[in-house]
Order: sequence, then structure tokens, then C-alpha cells
Amino acid sequence: MTHLTKALRKFLSTQYLRALSLGAALLAFCTNLLPSFMRARIKEKLEIIGKLDYKPKKIYMAIDNHWQIQRLYACSKEPETVAWIEKSIQANDVFYDVGANVGAYSFVAWAAAAGKLKVYAFEPSPSSFAALSKNIVLNNCSDVITPFNLALVDETKLLHLNYSNIEAGAASHSLDKGMGMSKGEAQRQVILGYALDDFVRKFDLAMPNYMKIDVDGAEMMVLGGAHCILAHKGLESILIEVDNFGSNFEKVDGFLIEHNFKRLSKFTRGRHDGSIFNCIYQRGSGEISCAVCNQ
Repeated sequence: MTHLTKALRKFLSTQYLRALSLGAALLAFCTNLLPSFMRARIKEKLEIIGKLDYKPKKIYMAIDNHWQIQRLYACSKEPETVAWIEKSIQANDVFYDVGANVGAYSFVAWAAAAGKLKVYAFEPSPSSFAALSKNIVLNNCSDVITPFNLALVDETKLLHLNYSNIEAGAASHSLDKGMGMSKGEAQRQVILGYALDDFVRKFDLAMPNYMKIDVDGAEMMVLGGAHCILAHKGLESILIEVDNFGSNFEKVDGFLIEHNFKRLSKFTRGRHDGSIFNCIYQRGSGEISCAVCNQ
């Protein structure tokens, strides 16, 4: 009887979602029949706000598409990231969120430290950056979270951002210096790339105590431009999502160990083949100098 009940609930839930989807499609069809100025006015009036699934504090997120709906469940998706932030970050710390997307973990850090910290959120996608900026306003924390619309790479230069999807909240974009689009890319755009060391030095940013890196395969590009940051004794811990395509995990792991960080944990997540990991590193007790900044 229990299995029958579960099956019935699943069936009804599926039918309900299909009915909603059909209704939304019908509403969109009817709206598209209206003149452009009327559609624009309707869009202006529609403001959809959701809440991040972070229980200790209400965090509001703008919703314009299904990607941003998925971002509302960032805490359930990566509980290890939330636990690392809550355990590590304290008042007066500086947190770098590299690959911030629409800002979920920047806001978790803001909430965990009761707003008494500094967050720098880096996001190269203009559409996700716009949503990130809007979320900062929604949560009234522009004095804590500073967003930057650029890519962090191994040297300061212009490069191409290859979109998997141009909508805010989408992920799995890629960076390269080539021309032309590959199969599966939604769009390609020239963007500004900065080596993190250059950016921090030029604009006199506070050095990080904690850094989260989620850049969909460009981990070594970020780390390659951050030698001075990694040598900074105040950087206590790094959480980095590693895509193991092309033995990338071994490269990232070896690079961080070489820079006096030891891996504390490795969480498998993402694809069914287990090729994406969230890894947490902590600074070791030894000393390391930086030839670039003579630290």
C-alpha cells in the first residue's frame, strides 16, 4: 500500500508540474502576441524573489530563469562548502569568492560572520554578474560584498568567455584565447582577465584569509596568477572545486602542496562519473617565499 501511495504521489506531482509548464507556455504565447512596449512594461512589473536554502538567515535571491531557481538550493547542493564557511570565517576576515556566479556562498559568508567581514566576489559572466549585483542590493550588503565583473587568470589580458548558456545563473562556461565558436557554445565574448596578484596590487585590495574557487576547469589559470596571494601567511584555507578533465586534479593538488597547503578533504560531487571534487586545503606550518613579491 505504501509503494502504491508513493507511486500515486509521484504521478500526481509529475502531472501537476506538466500542467504548470503547459500553463506557463500558454501564458508566454499570449504575452508574445502583445506589442513590444506592453511586453516590456509587463516585464518591468514582474519581480520574482526567492530565498536561498540557508536556514540560519533569510537570504533573498532574484529569479529570472530556471538556472537561478537551481541556485536557491546551493546549500543543499554543497553542504561541505557551507560547513567550511561556517567553521572557518569569523568577524574581520576577508573572503575571496572566485567564480561567484549569482553569489550564494558570498551571502553565506556574509551571514556566517554577521556582516562583519569583507567579501570580494569575482564573476566573469555579465549576466550572472548583473544578478549577483541585484542580489547584493536585495540583501542590503553592498558595504560588505564587492563584486567584480572579470575573469581571474594566469596573466592580465583580454580573452574569450565561451558561454554554455547566456542566462544568469548558468555554469560550465570556459575560457580561451582562440577565435570561433565550438559546438555546444551559446555565445562567445571578449572579456577582461586579470592575474589575481596584479588586481590586488593595482587596486590595493585587502589580502584574503579564505578563498573559494569554482571556475569550471580553469583552476590552474586562477592559481597561476596568484603566487603572492598563496604566499600570504594570512591565507589560512582554500576550498576549490576541481574538474578532473585532463588530469587537472593532480595538477591542482600538486601545485597547492608545492605552495605549502595540505589537503584536508576531498568531496565527490557533480557528474555521475565522479570527476568533479570539492577539495579543502589548509596552510601548512612551513614557510614559502614568493619570487614575485619577495614575501
